[in-house]
Amino acid sequence: MGATRYPNLTYGFGLSANWKGFDASVLFQGAGKSSFFINGYTVYPFSSGDWGNILTDVIESNRWILGENEDVNAVYPRLSYNGSANNYRASSYWLRESSYMRLKTIDAGYTFPKCSPTGWE
Repeated sequence: MGATRYPNLTYGFGLSANWKGFDASVLFQGAGKSSFFINGYTVYPFSSGDWGNILTDVIESNRWILGENEDVNAVYPRLSYNGSANNYRASSYWLRESSYMRLKTIDAGYTFPKCSPTGWE
């Protein structure tokens, strides 16, 4: 976490096998040592005035609230209306790991025996 936005490591590897005319191969690709911040209206509510697409989970109960109903185990920070600077501060809470490995290609096949004038080979 906290690495650069662009991968510091890219890799790929493949495997192949043959058996009695059947063949198969796979190719994996990946990138590592990178992270990114989640952005948008769900992270910075009310950033365009009084409109914003706020996560339902934040509105209903999982945010920190000052007062009697204070939830010390809240998942999200306090939500403020009318352009509070607290709504727009970058936080490591929204930082996500972006390393991945994916199966890029998978191939399977069968090779038919050759036919010659004297019979099958």
